[in-house]
Amino acid sequence: MFGVIIGTGLREDILVGLSLARIDTDLGEAYLYVGQLGGAEIALLPRHGLHRNVPAHMIDHRLNMAALMDLEVSGILGISSCGSLKRHIAPPSLMLPDDYINFDPVTMFDDRIENVLPGFDEELRTVISKAFRATGISLHGRGTYVQTRGSRLETKAEVNMLAQYADIVGMTMASEATLSKEAGIPFASVCTIDNFAHGIGGYIKVERIRAAAQQNVEAVWKGLERVVQMV
Repeated sequence: MFGVIIGTGLREDILVGLSLARIDTDLGEAYLYVGQLGGAEIALLPRHGLHRNVPAHMIDHRLNMAALMDLEVSGILGISSCGSLKRHIAPPSLMLPDDYINFDPVTMFDDRIENVLPGFDEELRTVISKAFRATGISLHGRGTYVQTRGSRLETKAEVNMLAQYADIVGMTMASEATLSKEAGIPFASVCTIDNFAHGIGGYIKVERIRAAAQQNVEAVWKGLERVVQMV
């Protein structure tokens, strides 16, 4: 079974053919969707909850990862909505980041020291890259993701600072990447670039972000069908 973590791009049509499941973990109850995609078994976890109403800074990443661990998924693809920190990385587009920055102290282990070297799984990144390109979907093959706490957007001054070190900014994915590494589960992410960050590309309009997000999610779901056939 392959794990998929999805955020605000979750739509009802994506859930067709999937069934809601409750997973009782040591950290509490978690809900996700299980079923088939492209002939392969997947576990689809909505990071913002079933009703998509859990803000980024309130997400229980440890509980979500515990549920995927209990299901013994073979790998995880995190789908994350992001803002571009660079003018040449324009929305709508996709990125397969190869590194990230996250100073939020997140860990699966509170009772021991774990010196886990964080990072994405290169083998899974290669599979995702090949799968997407095979379906004619282009993406930025490298880039650095930086995570902020959310749920508010960043100020112009914060964006100017972050742009010196990263290419895209989001609020959730880096924590998931760190926890999955601790759990020993291969993890990679496809980031949907749905808008320019504050001050990079003019005034942020919600309507434009939603339109870009819809276009990006359609592309991601098409690519995902090929990914689960290849992993």
